[in-house]
Amino acid sequence: MVKLCTTSSPNFADMTDKSYTSYRAYILWAFLLLGFSQISAQEMRIPFELEKGGQVSMAIYEEDGKKMIRTLLTGKKLEAGKHEVVWEGVDRYGRPVEKGKYKWKVLVTPGFQSEYLTTIGTNPGTEKWHDWVGNHAAPSSVACDGEKLHIGSMGENTPGGICTSLDGKVRHWDASNRFAWSGVRAAQFVGDQLVELHGFRLKAEIFVVNAETGAKLRSFDVSPKEVP
Repeated sequence: MVKLCTTSSPNFADMTDKSYTSYRAYILWAFLLLGFSQISAQEMRIPFELEKGGQVSMAIYEEDGKKMIRTLLTGKKLEAGKHEVVWEGVDRYGRPVEKGKYKWKVLVTPGFQSEYLTTIGTNPGTEKWHDWVGNHAAPSSVACDGEKLHIGSMGENTPGGICTSLDGKVRHWDASNRFAWSGVRAAQFVGDQLVELHGFRLKAEIFVVNAETGAKLRSFDVSPKEVP
């Protein structure tokens, strides 16, 4: 750890050229000594071993393990085996930490893998242009249950929502706007039902529909009662 001491500032009005030169040398030496002390005295090497390789993150925490002091690794790909990380004894802002006890934690994950499911757009690839979803805006909501894909938008004389297969080759059903000028702002599959939030200006309504057919089951008016 580093021990720092302070000294009183000199009176620049009383300094001669010679004393000023000496003072500059003292300041330079002090900075060099301080920098060397921070590196040599506080630098700590942290050895650890991984049973399996993966994306590795490591951070330094206070002794109770609640507050993070500094991040040392962020999703770095490492192989199984022994590794070593250097902590310079500073916090996330580069400031030397106080003397005390600190903990380090390691998180290892296999990382993310991408898998193509489908392409989302106004034209799902199943019908001609006049039967696309929406013609006043791009898709505004998407919901997927792993087998079916629901795309919502706002259209005039076109479906406001469609439910297709993931590859877009099969259209299970489509539905017009649930009320005038509404659009599907959000949607979520819940079991065998699809919950849709429709809205236009100050009117908002939740529709619960049959996920297989699109038929309305019930609805709830969630429009704001008062507008500030």
